[in-house]
Amino acid sequence: MSDEVVSITGAPDRMAQKLWERVSAASQRVASLVDNIPWQTVSGERTRAELTQVGELLKEAASILARTCSREELRYMRLERGARAASDPKGDPKNSRS
Repeated sequence: MSDEVVSITGAPDRMAQKLWERVSAASQRVASLVDNIPWQTVSGERTRAELTQVGELLKEAASILARTCSREELRYMRLERGARAASDPKGDPKNSRS
């Protein structure tokens, strides 16, 4: 495998990239909030209800993101393969795989 940097072409979807940034920031915020809840003392009916609700929402979010991740990984792999093929001059013996 080569350490060569290959440019992956394709028009970036700026709206999707902005949404990715928002989701990433929200995810970091959720992780920070959970980390700041003292596990040793967490208790109470209201807290249990809220944590149950959040747990269900996070399961749903994880399911949606798993689909997105799978689709985007395939898209990235196709773009990367296409970029590598475009950068590999045909007939160049040093680039052939024997």
